[in-house]
Amino acid sequence: MILPAATMLLASALTLPLHPYSGLTLRGNEVMAVVADSPGERAGLRVGDRLQSAADASGDLDGPLARAQPGVPIELVRRRGDRFAAVDLLPIRPPPGERRMLAALFAVASGFVLLGGWVWSERRDRLTRPFYLLCLAFAVLLAPLPRLPWATLDALYELFYTAATLLLPALCIHFFALFPEPRAPRGRLAAGATAAYGVAGLLTLGWAVALGLRSAGHNPRAPVLALLQ
Repeated sequence: MILPAATMLLASALTLPLHPYSGLTLRGNEVMAVVADSPGERAGLRVGDRLQSAADASGDLDGPLARAQPGVPIELVRRRGDRFAAVDLLPIRPPPGERRMLAALFAVASGFVLLGGWVWSERRDRLTRPFYLLCLAFAVLLAPLPRLPWATLDALYELFYTAATLLLPALCIHFFALFPEPRAPRGRLAAGATAAYGVAGLLTLGWAVALGLRSAGHNPRAPVLALLQ
């Protein structure tokens, strides 16, 4: 498991200069925050607006800014209340403060990989296994998203990231069910860990199916995306 995490960190480090900056904080397609004097504010966007790529009216798994590149304008459709309007957003390279934050996130993610690898090399048992996987999951979630040029690699990374996100609660339950002694969990904790792993596996499978449909040129319907997201 450490090889995919290390590969992801390497891709993240190599593509840090390619990160676009819009000054927008999105949850799904909804604008949650707009930084003053940012490309998002200059485009006239406000908190509460909903965005959609003008090139894909049906919506997709990635979000409206997933393909953004510094210096390349994006055509978006903005929904504000019941009104729709076309918006041109021009992302830029990250300003110094944003670059420092990306570098700090990368450093913390690398620290989790080193910590998990060190603990696993010193002691291998029931307790350290979920701890090691927890460290790798935190590293995947904290590292800046790599800007991959190939759609296949991008889809594989998205699936890996989704699996890490969904497995995180199950790994936490599993670890604390064993802590402090590496005994097999029993009772409710054992049932909770099993249920959490089962739910994570089913949702990851659903996301993989959605990615496969998208790769085949079929966008899943909006209710399916909302459920998976």
